[in-house]
Amino acid sequence: MDVQVRARNPEEELWVQSTLMQAAVYRAPGHHRLRNAVSQVIKLLAQPFDANLRVGAVSMLHEYSNLPVDRAIVQVAKVIARPLLESPQLTPYRAAFYWACEGYTSYVFGQYGEALLCFDKCEAIAATAGLEEAIKIFVVMRGYCERRAGLLDAADATVQRLERYRVSDGPFFAPMLNWLKAMIAFDRGKFDFAIQEGLAAQRVLDACGDASTRIAVKMITAYMLTAVERNAEAAELLGECKSYVTGTAIDNWLGAIDLLMAWVAHRCADSAGRNELIREALSRAHDGGSRARIRWFPKALEVLIPVALEQNIEPQMARVLIRECGLIPPSTDIENWPWPIKVYALGRFELLIEGESPTYSRKAPKKVLALLKAIVAFGAQEVPEQKLLDALWPDDDGDAARRSLSATVHRLRKLLSSDNAVRQAGGNLTLDERSCWVDAAAFETRLHRRGDAAEVREAAILLYRGAFLAQEDAPWAMPMRERLRAKFIHAVGKLGASFEGSGRYESAIDLYARGIEADNLVEPFYQGLMRCFDKLNRRTEPASTYRRLRETLSITLGVPPAPTTQRPFESLRLN
Repeated sequence: MDVQVRARNPEEELWVQSTLMQAAVYRAPGHHRLRNAVSQVIKLLAQPFDANLRVGAVSMLHEYSNLPVDRAIVQVAKVIARPLLESPQLTPYRAAFYWACEGYTSYVFGQYGEALLCFDKCEAIAATAGLEEAIKIFVVMRGYCERRAGLLDAADATVQRLERYRVSDGPFFAPMLNWLKAMIAFDRGKFDFAIQEGLAAQRVLDACGDASTRIAVKMITAYMLTAVERNAEAAELLGECKSYVTGTAIDNWLGAIDLLMAWVAHRCADSAGRNELIREALSRAHDGGSRARIRWFPKALEVLIPVALEQNIEPQMARVLIRECGLIPPSTDIENWPWPIKVYALGRFELLIEGESPTYSRKAPKKVLALLKAIVAFGAQEVPEQKLLDALWPDDDGDAARRSLSATVHRLRKLLSSDNAVRQAGGNLTLDERSCWVDAAAFETRLHRRGDAAEVREAAILLYRGAFLAQEDAPWAMPMRERLRAKFIHAVGKLGASFEGSGRYESAIDLYARGIEADNLVEPFYQGLMRCFDKLNRRTEPASTYRRLRETLSITLGVPPAPTTQRPFESLRLN
């Protein structure tokens, strides 16, 4: 491809440079002359050449832009193309081909609605001019777009239409169609069929496809293989991809490669390798082109982004991807997920909307906040309206109370900036778990989670920062307050006993101190501290701990420590 062609005039130069660009895009994206060819094409397109030549060159600019995922190039291509598409000299084939190229570019950028509109224009021109057979490969691209947009029924219909074509025309169409079938099957959960078809198509396309298609197909094949834990095969494909794209115009695939390699490491229980690869992937995701590639692999993101947040790996970028990809949290107890709405009720009451406290034009809307607190106090899910009426409007008659509830729900939704945050159905109110995080609910969720008992209890205890709605003296807050307090005391006691039993006295001291910070009236926490200090021969500290308890109980409740505390203290003092 280093053959030198001398153009006789600028128009011929445009043809030469656009042909060079096309060849490099399809077969050698790492070629040293590619970027210069792109610059020359953009420069030459400013001249008033034949409309068909210019539209053909602009179509190739779209094809090139898909490699670096370069929005600036796309914008240049659109500005140049728009007036040319109105030219009476433009052939239907050139017009249809252009719209197909712009549609595929929009698809790569994740703009699926715009892409489908472009494919509509392409097919309309093709149908009028009898060109549908000539651009059938772009109809396959339409199917790809429908599938990635989640329109699986539409993608199936496109497959059925494509199957009416003769598949013997050229080596490229049949494997691309089979590949589309494989991806649809994968999304429908038919993994065995998807992988069988995908591997067959990948082998054919590896021999005859263009460079970008070969990499994309290998990457998605590796993605499918990892999903069914065929990790060694996936790792081999990813290694081939990494070797090929490094140093080329498609090196923005490296972030996605790191992501999938991290998923493989996760499947293989290599947490250290996984975390380092996640770090590499999210670091690369700061580049928009890399992030566009990464977004193609939602199942890997669903697994790895919670890990990134838990391990504090590029947390800001993790949250960007959560928002851009619309990822759903795997559990309602993940505090550092970018929840649109967060409600803190343990130790303090605080409402955060998109990470910020709401501002009020005058004073805080007490009744609206009381409704939110009451919904949380009654469990946040399927709360009977009658409970809320009895709690907040006990003196109003039925109709007036219901009107007040309806108006307050409307005001609460407005405060939360979401019509869906509070659902009202079947006489119940529910806080939407996909958009609302509540620390009290998260505390209970963590306690009920399966897994290592000590780890689960410790994670739950971290959320308990004090009594539920500590400043709220309404009777409806009491049952939840006492229930959560009892669960907290039990969790700290069980974990503390586990630490003491295994000789981890320093960890037990930290735990009991955290417990006292959250609730300074729980005598067993002080007892645990005194035992641990004694085991570590810290002789003066049991006495100071006992005095602290005695003063706290005297000031707060007017009572002395219980005999179950006094007797062990006397025993420790005598020893």
